[in-house]
Amino acid sequence: MLSGPVAPSREAAYAGAGRAVLDRCDVLIALWDGLPARGLGGTAELVVEARARALPLLWISTDPPYALREERLDRMAPPTAHNLEPLVEAAVKVKNGHRDEPWGP
Repeated sequence: MLSGPVAPSREAAYAGAGRAVLDRCDVLIALWDGLPARGLGGTAELVVEARARALPLLWISTDPPYALREERLDRMAPPTAHNLEPLVEAAVKVKNGHRDEPWGP
């Protein structure tokens, strides 16, 4: 658990949590609709910051056809890159072979 000053708003708390994630991650994996930020601390803002930091980024579109986009994955250390493949496969696995069905149990 991280500690720090109390955020003045829920949005500021999300923004702070996002920065803490970026400070500690080797690669950002984001489920994102690809749209511009609609507020403080959202996924779009986190992706923009990851790009500004030149962090490896893998983002899966939350809209059909659920495209997978990779940015700067070549900067990852080989063990991390090797372990990422099964995680990505599981993340983009489709339900009953249909990409347009909702995810879930």
